[in-house]
Amino acid sequence: YTSKLDTDHTEIMSSADATVTEVGTLIVGFGFSVITLLRELEKSGHDNYTLISEGKTIWEHLHDNDKLHFDLVSSYVTSVLTEDQVANPAAEDYFPTARWYYEYHMRIMEPFRDKVVKGRVCRVENYSSYSVAYTDDGRVYKATNIVFGTGFNRPHNEVLKTLDVKGITNKTVVFNMIGDSTNMMLSWLVPQDNKVILLNNGMVTLDKFVAFDIPGPKSNCYIPTAGVRTGKSYRLDTSQMEAHPIGIYFPFFYSSWIRHPWVQDDMVTRWTMGDMFHLKFPQTYRKEDVMQNFRAKAGVGNGIVAIKYYPIDMYQLRYGSDGKDALEERIKEGVVLNDIAYWHMEGLVESWSKKTTIIDQENNTITGSDGRVASYDVLIEGGIPESPKLPPIHIMGDDGKKSHEFVYRYRESFLGVVPRTLHKNIFFLGLTRPTTGGIANMVEMQGLMVHKLLTQPKLLADLKETIEERVDQYNGYYYPEGRDETPTDHLVFYGFYTHEVAKFMGIDRLQNLWDNIKSWNLRNFVMNLRFELLTTNNAFKFRMDGEYCIEGAKEMALKYFEHFEHQAVLMYINANLLWDLLLGYVFLYMLLLQSNMDLQNATNHLSTLIGFDSSNTCSLVKWNHLDVSSSMAGVVASMTTFFGGYYLWYTKAPTIANQTFSLPVPMFGLKATFQPLFLVYTALYGSIYWLPAWFSGLALIGFLSRQVHIPPVSGRYLFNDTKHKHQYRTFYQEYKALYQKVHRMQQQ
Repeated sequence: YTSKLDTDHTEIMSSADATVTEVGTLIVGFGFSVITLLRELEKSGHDNYTLISEGKTIWEHLHDNDKLHFDLVSSYVTSVLTEDQVANPAAEDYFPTARWYYEYHMRIMEPFRDKVVKGRVCRVENYSSYSVAYTDDGRVYKATNIVFGTGFNRPHNEVLKTLDVKGITNKTVVFNMIGDSTNMMLSWLVPQDNKVILLNNGMVTLDKFVAFDIPGPKSNCYIPTAGVRTGKSYRLDTSQMEAHPIGIYFPFFYSSWIRHPWVQDDMVTRWTMGDMFHLKFPQTYRKEDVMQNFRAKAGVGNGIVAIKYYPIDMYQLRYGSDGKDALEERIKEGVVLNDIAYWHMEGLVESWSKKTTIIDQENNTITGSDGRVASYDVLIEGGIPESPKLPPIHIMGDDGKKSHEFVYRYRESFLGVVPRTLHKNIFFLGLTRPTTGGIANMVEMQGLMVHKLLTQPKLLADLKETIEERVDQYNGYYYPEGRDETPTDHLVFYGFYTHEVAKFMGIDRLQNLWDNIKSWNLRNFVMNLRFELLTTNNAFKFRMDGEYCIEGAKEMALKYFEHFEHQAVLMYINANLLWDLLLGYVFLYMLLLQSNMDLQNATNHLSTLIGFDSSNTCSLVKWNHLDVSSSMAGVVASMTTFFGGYYLWYTKAPTIANQTFSLPVPMFGLKATFQPLFLVYTALYGSIYWLPAWFSGLALIGFLSRQVHIPPVSGRYLFNDTKHKHQYRTFYQEYKALYQKVHRMQQQ
């Protein structure tokens, strides 16, 4: 309905007689980020909202400019809302094409299109109990709440929309930007015979997915010690292996193996993991940012920009195994190779330092700090950080006068949704982005959160009282101490973020985990515990039951879990790191006992030691007969050695984890099964020398298995392994010929 503004506020109008429209909730922006909120408002009968938007979404722009020839870096289960996944569950996770994703967006937006009021909000004034929004065509809205879903200003989006990348061939192209969008353009430019130079300050790269085919008869016979079935093909988005609950409950342990792709460059790591991409190409290593982020109390910090790519070996296995015709069809659909590591290996792409390279646009050259000079034909700019696409928002005082203008800062808002500097009646959707996975998880949980705040005044009132403490607590946990704000603060590990939103809403999985612990059914306890700890925190996990339950979500989630053998391989990876850490601790403990025995022998305090033979080492059984009467100096020396070794082993956990990652996949389970038995026996009855022999033996197996390339029998790092990429040169030439064939057809 419409009414006159209060006379106290006539000064904010262009005219004292201006008419305003009063609404309960004004939703500004119509795109993917607001769909969940709109659905929940309709379901709950809170339909006193106005939806205002102008222009088109990025997906509509890409469609109109014929730029949908790619597939997503995020998989189906992280790119599609829970309600739509339940309606159309995927038998196996996959990466949707851009054209499919555009059509999906159009379908889910269609039910709300007739509710959209065309217009652009050009200014907002935020009062303590309401806000006033002005549009460019002179309309005014007085809203109890305003929700922004307007997305980001992203300079490289203009490049994607307007630059004819498909028309660039046989040129030298320089990118003054880096990220997934850059790598997407590389997937077109490189097979079009262009030479590419990337100006960057390092990058974080991740294999997009892992694929392996288990040999043997297609009987689907389950092998418990391997965690796989004979004759079965596994295709898994690597973001679905992140096991966020482990990180939530055991931060350092989780950090030790999750940062396997970004291990620190030192002598030990280079010797043991020299085939990692960033160790081969140091210019690509974003060392300071990566290491600093992992010093956050959460174990993994916010702010990491990651490039997700198809490794050529996995691409060939998944898309090139069914013949050239099938591969050609995939290329036509937009499923194209984008192995940035392989292109560096082959010299098709180079990385130069962005900080030290000089760009001479007048002469079309770049000059590196080492004196190298390169001429270029095309320079693609776009390195300006993305920023929220918001109108000016003025914070108003009780007297109706402007206090100051609001500037959105991610760390100054609660979960990126509720700014603490505004009156708590303005909310933001879609301004949190994932380091891995898809945006669907973020906007779905944010939509539920805003719906609950809009419909449950008590929760909003509580947030108003506690927001300062909540924001400080979140920042202190997910950002390294002392790190300044950065343009990438809004990039988060999605499963930690969805957990934080769910915890605030009271729909997190902690109660389910506790109920499972109290269960008396051992088999159900084990399976449920595996599900809760190893399943990533996709949004559907928080909609299996409870307040925002979607019928069928639980069955769908369990079906995914079952398809991947209840995440057995992931369970073995975590178990193996635990056993390897324990192996080091047992070794140090036995070494401590041995040093005390030797010290007593040297000082003639052996009268109470029964049957000690100095040629043997000490087991825990013999420790029962040891009389500790060593000198204080000896004890101090022993304890110093023990704790020093403990600290060194503890801090080198990411490197230690590489011993498992180097093994063939079928050996993960064997190691996880038999190593704890070996540790117990050695601790009780064995020799201290057995422990390094065992660890070294497995490391040798991993090393030898990496010298051959017979997947999955040979060893392979889960991420950024360059050792055998050269063996795919023939396949790349076949792929390139097919790509160019498709390219010629599309250009006609």
